[in-house]
Amino acid sequence: MRYDLRKSILPTCAVIGLASAAHAGPLSVSASVGALPAISDYDILTFDGAVPPGVSLSFLGDAGIVSGSVVGSHAAPYFSGGQGLLEGGPDGPDSTPYLATGTGSATLKFAAPMSSLYWIQGSTDSQNVALFSGASLVGVITGSDIASAPSGSWGPEGTFGVNVTSSVPFTNVVFSSPGLVTSEIDAVAFSSAPAVPEPTSMAVLLAGLLGLAAVSSRARHAPTRLRKTS
Repeated sequence: MRYDLRKSILPTCAVIGLASAAHAGPLSVSASVGALPAISDYDILTFDGAVPPGVSLSFLGDAGIVSGSVVGSHAAPYFSGGQGLLEGGPDGPDSTPYLATGTGSATLKFAAPMSSLYWIQGSTDSQNVALFSGASLVGVITGSDIASAPSGSWGPEGTFGVNVTSSVPFTNVVFSSPGLVTSEIDAVAFSSAPAVPEPTSMAVLLAGLLGLAAVSSRARHAPTRLRKTS
């Protein structure tokens, strides 16, 4: 199995067949047919190159990397709206390797906390995506959060670009398909969480700012001294 990480900056395209859902809790979810990453600067993981540093992928059950479509097993996502460029090719049925969860699950683990995530979800049905911070659950996204009426279609209307932002940084993402044959995933784009200063650093910074404020205040209120001249 091979994976690939490529650096890319792409605009969010005009969408076809909008399906967006407000999500309770720390997650904000938007999805539509043909949508590209809403993240302005991101890294992207495909499933046809080398495993990048700081990212790992593990499987349970019959989850794995597949290609093409097999009736009763898996269906290739259908790229539209420029999504094929994320894989370096045209729109249309995905001709590259992609992730299929089967009746098991696949876990994407990041060495650094993340705040934004995008993926291409093929034949959207009752998929399940769970985000964790370590062992703590941050939130869960289902097929109903992605599509208003998820039908599992193999056509272009069944493949969605999903954008997620989280106010709680996450480190693990678990893709699964409870009760279904499989969930198909490709082109996972992600962006790390903003750096937060350590408490000691914040205290030093605050003390410095307070010191500058005190000096400035003294300078403003100091009496003006006139020097007598003859």
